Amino acid sequence: MHETDGVIYSMAPMEGIGTCYYRRVHRRLFPEGISRYYTPFLSVYPNLAFKKRDLREIMPREGEAPEETALRRLLVPQIMAKTAPEIVWAARKLKTLGFGEINLNLGCPSGTVVRKGGGAGMLADPARLDALFDGVFSDPDFPGDGVRLSVKTRLGLRDPEEFDEILAVFNRYPICEIILHPRVQEEYYSGKPHRDLFARTLERTDKPLAYNGDLFTPEDVSGFRRAFPGVKHLMLGRGIVANPALVREICGGPPLTLSEFRTFLREITKEYTAILDNEQQLLLKLKELWYYMGTLFAAEDGVPPERLIRNLRTAKNMGEYRNAMRALFERWPKKT
Repeated sequence: MHETDGVIYSMAPMEGIGTCYYRRVHRRLFPEGISRYYTPFLSVYPNLAFKKRDLREIMPREGEAPEETALRRLLVPQIMAKTAPEIVWAARKLKTLGFGEINLNLGCPSGTVVRKGGGAGMLADPARLDALFDGVFSDPDFPGDGVRLSVKTRLGLRDPEEFDEILAVFNRYPICEIILHPRVQEEYYSGKPHRDLFARTLERTDKPLAYNGDLFTPEDVSGFRRAFPGVKHLMLGRGIVANPALVREICGGPPLTLSEFRTFLREITKEYTAILDNEQQLLLKLKELWYYMGTLFAAEDGVPPERLIRNLRTAKNMGEYRNAMRALFERWPKKT
């Protein structure tokens, strides 16, 4: 894996956004600095199978270009699994496809996922979590010599102090890395991350500890690194979707230009158009990106960008969408 200034920068496993289609465009246009891409979670069914849709995230395409093959070497598949046999099966399956690490989703805050006992819902019972990892690492079929297991986690469900018991479980097993988003499930993405508890975690584990949460600008990252100089892996999600050149800027490269942004939107629109059935599905996908990308823009000449972005996000067809985008681009440059 490529490292920049001793720090690994990775893209978070953003469900519905950080798909293979998005990754292909992003890697082609903004390759600087990112050395890992985590897939949106691959659901493991109780009958030990992945969805066909999920397999597209990890399988080679027929006639894929060499740069796509190189991109798959940077992938870490994230799985959503709730039992030891599911995790062991997924590890064996992904090992046969050439992956050396899988990441277990213990952090998804979606209410639907949590109610079914997945994602952050698995943090509700540390004893059950302990039994899960015991089952995985004691299973003779777990390919420990070929696939490592990392976790992406939150602090708990309701109270940040829940993490003391959860971390004690992690510390008992040969988990290769803990990626911590220091919020609880009920906070979703509101408020500030509990960085005091992240600091406490650094003192209480000897495992590699990565950070994820509210790193939106190069200044955010430099501030974090001053506070936590020993952290060697920063995972970025919403910040990259908002500004696809973010890691390049973090590494000292030039800021995103309007020309680059237009090219990115044109290429991602092509990718989505090739797989979606109709214009309305395409609009929904593009509007989902604009929920984040709208933060690039600042008020200019007394016109708040929110009005223009609202026009874009309420467009009823691609004609209205393009007109709204054109009006917004007239107010470039982006926020500084």
